Amino acid sequence: MAFAIARVEKVKTLTGLTKLGQHHMRERPTPNADPVRSIRVLAGSGNPAADVKAILPEKRRSNAVLAVEHLLTASPEYFRPDAPDKA
Repeated sequence: MAFAIARVEKVKTLTGLTKLGQHHMRERPTPNADPVRSIRVLAGSGNPAADVKAILPEKRRSNAVLAVEHLLTASPEYFRPDAPDKA
């Protein structure tokens, strides 16, 4: 049976963005990630904290949301119903 996951999470601090970038670029231990697969950055520099900081106004609300992380994923059966082992 195929399944999909959609997650949306607010990021409110530059520290949180830094940690998020380190996780995504595998600079922090990520035990559930396949170390063989390469990382492709589709937009930005791969450093979300620097990208967001470059466009932030100097004055902003203390509780402002700086970024929103979206995760969309699905099982191999969803993408290749005839051959899930080739996903």
